[in-house]
Amino acid sequence: MNETQLTYVTCKSLLNQGFEVRFPEPPPELKAANAVLNPPPVNLTLREVTEKNNEDVEGFSLIFHSKENHLLPQNTYQLHNDTLGSMNIFLVPVGEKVDGEGADRKVTGYIYQSIFNALKKKERV
Repeated sequence: MNETQLTYVTCKSLLNQGFEVRFPEPPPELKAANAVLNPPPVNLTLREVTEKNNEDVEGFSLIFHSKENHLLPQNTYQLHNDTLGSMNIFLVPVGEKVDGEGADRKVTGYIYQSIFNALKKKERV
């Protein structure tokens, strides 16, 4: 897998593009015994890219939306994008997408966030 360096500028250019969460293949011994099923990929769309800089830190936040009702727990996942290739990203579920209200309320997807921070290099005096 080719690790990609993500930046605010790079991610901003990917707004509204699709990303596929891919799960690792189970080890051969479990696969042969049918003890573990490999889940299908989960599709995400990059909906927001927000710059989060201050005096000491350069950073940005990514918001992804899914249309699938399978909740991914907070974890590091392998994401694939046709432009960038594959990368590992820590995703945190931060909300639900819903239709209807009350008894008619139905979860139609989830919202995930990933935050990137790096200390700014300071000039020495």
